[in-house]
Amino acid sequence: MNMKNFALCSALMLGAFSAPVHAATLVGDEVTVTLSNGVNRTDTSTVVVGAGDEGNFFQNQFFDFGANSFSVRSTNPYCGLYACAGEPVFYTLTSLDFGAPITGVNVITTLSGVMTSFTSTSVTFSFSEQPLPVGTYLSATFDVGTAAVPEPSTWAMMLLGFLAIGGALRANGRRNAGASALA
Repeated sequence: MNMKNFALCSALMLGAFSAPVHAATLVGDEVTVTLSNGVNRTDTSTVVVGAGDEGNFFQNQFFDFGANSFSVRSTNPYCGLYACAGEPVFYTLTSLDFGAPITGVNVITTLSGVMTSFTSTSVTFSFSEQPLPVGTYLSATFDVGTAAVPEPSTWAMMLLGFLAIGGALRANGRRNAGASALA
């Protein structure tokens, strides 16, 4: 095997064994939005993130995802989501796969008392029921960490492995060439 073929095989092997890089975006991903009062009422919607609103609750509370954002808007004045009785409200977003963990959530809201919690792939917004204005009343962007990068020792072991394979192929090629010359 000549050096050109070896380089081509090495490049193909490296491409075949490397993990695909997932861009830090939700577009095209399936995510789940759960609206709950935390006790006995839950509405859930699983959607694919794309252009425009992904879904709605009660025919007037529309939610939308962007590449790394989420927003909720109301199409008319609405007093609370359940009964405007001050019950807790939870918007929980799950299956948020950015290819790296969520490290922060930046919230812009016209509501009072909004609390945010998150894990590496989910976010929960909570607040007490209150009159909801027309327009966007909750929006957030997600900060995403970086994907894991192999340590230098991992790269060194991989390169040593490729060198060993290359050396074995080269030695085998010389042996086969020598055997052909004797025949």
